[in-house]
Amino acid sequence: MTKEEWLAETFPNSLLAMLPLSASDRKCRLLACACIRKECPVPRELGCELAVNSGEKMADGQLALKQANRL
Repeated sequence: MTKEEWLAETFPNSLLAMLPLSASDRKCRLLACACIRKECPVPRELGCELAVNSGEKMADGQLALKQANRL
C-alpha cells in the first residue's frame, strides 16, 4: 500500500489489516490516533483533540502515561 492509498483509505479495518502482527506498540498507537483523526476531521469540536495529540506524543516517547493522566 502506498502512502497515497493509505491516506485515501476510508475503512480503519483495511488499515489494521495492513499492520503486521509484529507491529510495535508505537505503530499500534499511531494507527489508533490516525483512525480517530480520519473519523473526526474536526476533533476540536468533539473534544478529542487533546487525547489524540497526547496519544501521538506517548507513541513517540514525548509524554508519559502519568503526565497524560494529569491533562
